[in-house]
This record gives sequence, structure tokens and C-alpha cells, in this order.
Amino acid sequence: MSLSEIHIIGARTQELLVSAEACPALAAAGVRLCGVSDTAAPYRMERPALPFGEVLGVLAGEGRVWLEGEGWRTVGAGECYLAPRGSAQGFFPAPGRRWRIAWVHYVETTPESERVLARGAATVVAGDAEPLAEAIRRLHTEVLGANDAAMAAQLAGWVHLCGRRLARRPEAGRGDERLRRLWTRVDAELGEPWDLAALAKSAGLSGEHLRRLCQAELGRSPMAELTRLRMRRAGLLLRSTPSKVEAVAAAVGYGSLYAFSAAFRREVGVPPSAWRSGTGRSL
Repeated sequence: MSLSEIHIIGARTQELLVSAEACPALAAAGVRLCGVSDTAAPYRMERPALPFGEVLGVLAGEGRVWLEGEGWRTVGAGECYLAPRGSAQGFFPAPGRRWRIAWVHYVETTPESERVLARGAATVVAGDAEPLAEAIRRLHTEVLGANDAAMAAQLAGWVHLCGRRLARRPEAGRGDERLRRLWTRVDAELGEPWDLAALAKSAGLSGEHLRRLCQAELGRSPMAELTRLRMRRAGLLLRSTPSKVEAVAAAVGYGSLYAFSAAFRREVGVPPSAWRSGTGRSL
């Protein structure tokens, strides 16, 4: 049995959607579309070769999803359907049942190591999709209301991180609990004057131990990881807010515009102004 190209919503399905066109911060995070859907027949999606990656979490009810080599499988609350770019994908609510889902579409044109969903066939895993649904609802409210660019950027980042968690692709360095705590704190305080000594003190490690641990877990030094986090945040701010480059530089810990621009170009491949206009490789 094979899938056909089918896209049916139907009058009985209600959806709350946020697109990258309506929220540029989503595009900066690699998301093309996200939503919370309360579905009922005749709702049905089938894609023989998915042109994006999708993380779909079940909030309530019961549905059917397509798995290569297995066919249609029943899924319920607490389960997630992960479909990488290029995989065969299909899903619909169980007959006579409503099915509530939260989902994210990832562009996934980045190198394999940077994708949210590793290449392969669609799979089902356990996972709580409520945080993802809440993030999407709040982003939807913000975009339709005040639509503050900085707030939208934070909420779009929340959507992205919830999607990554469900996809079992945590941010780099989350394997070791000490590194997880360290980079979570650093990511929340990127404007601070971090150096190796400050990073090591925050992690409760010596500088050399932190360096070895980061090299083993991340394949790069602590300062290189700090730069990666800063440039990722800077890229998000440049594309999703009207802030001047000087303000973005200060927000991620650079007192010198020249030093920030040089670091950004080394990390991203283009100057901040070019990135803001839509060129440069993925962050």
C-alpha cells in the first residue's frame, strides 16, 4: 500500500495557525508553519514525500498515523508522530472521534547535523505536547494582538525548543547535567561579560575540565559555544526585530560593533546587514 497526495481540512476541523510570513521570528528559527488543530472527519493528510520536517504531538483523542513497513497505527495523548523531510507521512482522526494535535513544520534545508529531525522514516515516540501547544497559542495571541517583535521572537524560540524536545534532538551540550545548567544560564544572560573563568565558575568546574567536557560533548571549546549561542540569538534579533545592529551587538555581549560584526561574519558567512536582508547560511 502506498500513500497519495491528500490535503483535506473539512468544516468540522478548527485550527489555530501561525506562519513564518506572519511571524518572521519563526523563519529565523527554521519554522515555516505551526498550529494547534482540533480535527474531525473528513480531516486527512497524506504526503508520499514530505517537503519539510514535521513534529506532531497528540493532545487528546485518537488518530491514525502512517509508518513505513507497518501501515496505519493508532496514536493517542502523550504520543508524538515525527516525520523527517522526504519521508512518507499520513495521519487522520480515528473514525467517529475528535483528535487534538499540536504541530510544527520545519524547513529542514540545513546540514543533517543541524536538522531537528534526523533523516529516515516517520516514527512514533512518547512525549508531552502540551508545552508546544501553549507556546503556539501564546505566539498566536501575540501576533494577532500587540505583535511586539521582541516578544514574538521569544515565543517563536519557545515553539522551536518545544519542537526539538519532542523530536529528541536537544540543544548541543545537554547530555551532561553540568553543561545543561551552564548553557541554559548563559543563553538567558548572553549580554553578560562571559569569559572562560566565568563559565567555569558557573559550571562549578575548573577551566581545563570545562574545556575537555565541552570538547567531548560539543566538539568545540567553551568560548566557541558561547560565540555560537550569541550569534544564533543575534541572527534571530536581526531578522525578527527592528533593533539597530549596535543594540543587537550589546544584547549579546559585544561592546564593540566592529568586534561583533567580525564575529558574526566568521560564524554566519555574511555581515549582520546582509543576514538581516535574508542572505547567509543557517544558524
